[in-house]
Amino acid sequence: MTYDRNDPKQWRNAQMANLIHQQIVNLLLQYPELEEDDQLRADMIEGETDTLEFLAMLERKRQEAEAMFYHRCLKHARGLQRWVHRTHWHAQH
Repeated sequence: MTYDRNDPKQWRNAQMANLIHQQIVNLLLQYPELEEDDQLRADMIEGETDTLEFLAMLERKRQEAEAMFYHRCLKHARGLQRWVHRTHWHAQH
């Protein structure tokens, strides 16, 4: 499968993680001095791989899941509130 680096919608998490891993391995093979220089290695990984885009995508997905969970909890709480109100009202009348 071919990846379009500019279209994150095509990426799947595991496939993207594998791609990034291979990009980093290739960088280390091409530039062995990165093994000894933490700052240069971090800069190269940031500039030459899809790591930041992948992390941003994961964060967006996390936020979407959190919002969906909150919305569902709120919906269920409102339904429970209506049920309690109806049950309480019927018990009084």
